[in-house]
Formats: sequence, structure tokens, C-alpha cells
Amino acid sequence: MRHHLFAVPAIIVLSGAVGVVGLTLDRDAPVPAVSGDVAARVPMIGREAATSRTRRRRHVARLSEVATAASPATAQPADDVTTGQLYFTDLSADLYLTIDGEPKGNRRHTLEPGPHSVLLLHRDREIGRLQVDVPRGGITRVATADFRVNSECVARSAHERLLPEHVFRGCYKMSISTDFAMVWVARHQAANGFWSASGFQDACRGRRCEGARPDVGDVEVTALTLLSYLGAGETHNVGVFKGATKSGLRALKTIQDNDGRLAKKPDRRGHALAALAMTEAFGVTGSRLWWAPAQRALDVVLAADPAGDAEIAALEACLLASAVNAELQIPDSANLLPSRLRHLEGFGLPGTSVPRVTALLLAARALLDEEPTQNATLASGTRALTSHLSRLYEVGLGDTIDPLTTYFLTIAACQVGGPTWKEWNATVKRLVVDSQEAGGSWAPASDSASGGLRSRLTTTVFNILTLEVNYRYRRVFGASDG
Repeated sequence: MRHHLFAVPAIIVLSGAVGVVGLTLDRDAPVPAVSGDVAARVPMIGREAATSRTRRRRHVARLSEVATAASPATAQPADDVTTGQLYFTDLSADLYLTIDGEPKGNRRHTLEPGPHSVLLLHRDREIGRLQVDVPRGGITRVATADFRVNSECVARSAHERLLPEHVFRGCYKMSISTDFAMVWVARHQAANGFWSASGFQDACRGRRCEGARPDVGDVEVTALTLLSYLGAGETHNVGVFKGATKSGLRALKTIQDNDGRLAKKPDRRGHALAALAMTEAFGVTGSRLWWAPAQRALDVVLAADPAGDAEIAALEACLLASAVNAELQIPDSANLLPSRLRHLEGFGLPGTSVPRVTALLLAARALLDEEPTQNATLASGTRALTSHLSRLYEVGLGDTIDPLTTYFLTIAACQVGGPTWKEWNATVKRLVVDSQEAGGSWAPASDSASGGLRSRLTTTVFNILTLEVNYRYRRVFGASDG
């Protein structure tokens, strides 16, 4: 069994911000039979689905067959023009309607001809309304954009599951418990598969989300986002966000040049993060789709001299640690990894004066150290920085802390373990979750490198990664004693 540094399949369980988006089929509820007395039973679709993909496809095909046979649209005689239909083209699972005051959880409705009052609701709050005239014998199509929502962003992902067209009594139950942050991020992915810290607003519908700024490039933020999805158990073929994950991985793969670089020279930082995402994709899935891009990207780092910049050296060390666990080819790894660890130790620990660099170095050294819990230097450095940042959080200065610092410090504290980890974990869990906004994202936080602010997208992705550490990473990554 492989163990991975940045992405171990698991379900995130966050206070008030967790779960899976979409339609959940009731495991025990009977589906109306197509013929005879045979009753089909459909297992839950989602992370609790049957392990056999073949069985799952057969059940879904069976449900589709039943839906087609029993569909009001197909069952209605061609000459029956006593009613009309109202069809909502793009309602996702976090929205629902009331038609003439009656709650509705599906997209197609057979109604009496004439005017009907339709309200669009999001989390029990009205965000739009329409007066729709349904003609006799016709189908009136309504899109979310027709409601002219301006109170919040109602962006939709191209891969998003929509509400069902029809309702069959007892056939399913709705489960709209969502990890709002990951939903928000997926809905702001560009059509080409990348995410953009400065251009994510192009995906907004309704109210535009604030906080777009170029704090990092598209390759870097796409890599970080993919790490957050992979860390939640999402892959290119498994999970609620598998479409977004696959699209992002393909986007990185398409830009890899003949030398194996995933970012243009001299961007070693962007390349290291993109290579890390590819390595984790291969490590989690074992798919040959990602083996060659990951190995070629790793070879670029192995061929170069150790970076003279502390942040880049730390990120490349994280990549090497992940590559070991993914079982990629590292020539003379027995000597290379200790050599890279000594190189990191040569930078020292700047301490609280440069918390961002200190957090990166602590995390990277902890990942390469075979016994991080026994390393007194790591323990004291981590304890000093967690105490410093905890004080800032407690006095209301949490927005001055770079979320990159919080994330890598959380990895270091998790590796060191003991009281430092317990205290820091409680602080992060309380203050980071409490600062999440209603739409699922986080407001732009400090960017310690530029002295300005990070983008809303980058801040949100780093906070997702930070919160995943709490539930997935053990004191030694992948160890069973956590």
C-alpha cells in the first residue's frame, strides 16, 4: 500500500463545511419496475458506492431505463394538450424551487396552462423569482440566468451534477450536504482546465466574486488546487469532483515541454508544485496516464543543482519525499535524500521574523527526516512559530498571516506531534473554519511575499489544504499510529 504526502484518499469532515454534492440514491428504496413484478434496488451513488464499477454502471443504466419508461415526458400521449411543461435547464443540487408556493426538487414539471410564480432558493434563501406563462401543450425552458440573480454568485461547473429531471416517489432521497469550499473552487475553473488567481471571476454568474489578483500564476494555483482535490480522495476517475480534477491534470500535461518542464524557465517554483501534483496523481491512482509526466517532471529537478532559494529548495524537497512514496525512479536515493536534507539545514531557521520561509523549511525538513518526532531543532522551531501565530490569531490579526505559512506550518506540527500539534490543530480548526464565508470561499488574506493580499482563490485553496491536514495526515505520513 502506498502512502502519500499531499494526497491520501479520504472524506473531509469539517465542522459545518463538509460532504458531497449531488443526488444520492436510496440504497433500500424500490425503483418502479419496467415490467412484471421485478423490483430494482439501486445502491447509493457516491463515495459509499459499491466497489465494483461494473455493477455501478449496470445499476445506473437500469435506473436510466426505468426513468425513460416512466418519464412524464415520454409517457404523455402526443395528442394530450391539456397541460404544459416547465423545464429548468441547469439547476444544480444546491438550488431548489417553489412553484406557486410548493417546493420542488427536480427540473421538469407538468403544470396547468397559464401563469405560475417561481422562486429560486439557495440554502433556504430566496435569490430570484420569475413569473412564467406555461402554454398548453408546449415546453417552456428556463435557465438560472433568467432569474437575474445579483445577490450572490451562482457559477456552475461544466462537470457539475444537476438536479434530476423527474421525481419518482420513493425512488431516491436528496442529500445536499456540501463541502462548500471545494464546490466554490470547482465552479471557478476555466474552460481550458486551469484555474486563475486573477481571472477566476470570468466564471462568475450573478454577482461577481471579489478578490481576483495575480498573486500566483495559473500553473501554480492549478497545481495547488489539484493537490487539494487529490487530498480529498478525488482523482480523474473517482469522486464528485473527478471532472474538474481530470480537466486540471490534463491541462498541466498538455503544457509539459520536451524537456519535461511544466512551467517556463526560470520558474522552478511553479514547476516544483506542478510536478508535485502530477506525482500525487500517479501515487494515488497508479494510472499510467500520469506516470510519464510525473517522472519526466521529477527528472528535471533531479538534473538541476539544489536551489539556492530557501522556498524553492523546500518545495523541491517536498516533491522528492512524495516521489519516494509514489515509487518513482530516483537514482541513488539513499544518498540523495540525506544530501538534500543537509542542504535545507544549511538555510537555518529564520524564526518568527520570516514566518513564511520558516514554515516551508520546517515542513520540508520534517518530511525528509526519518524521525521528525525525535528532532529537537524541528520541535523547538515549530513550537516557537505556532505560538507566535496563535497569538496573532487570538488578538484578531489572523488576516495578516499568509495562508501558505499556515498550511506548511500545519504539516510541520503534524509531523512533530505532541502538545504542539494538539494546540496548533485546535487553533487552526477553530479560527480558519470560523472565517469561512457563506459562499464557501475565504476572503483574501495576506501575501507576505508581496506585502499585499492574496487572491480569494489562492486563499481558499490553501485553507482547504490546511484543513485536510487535520483529518488526513498522521504524525508520520501514512503511518498507522496517528
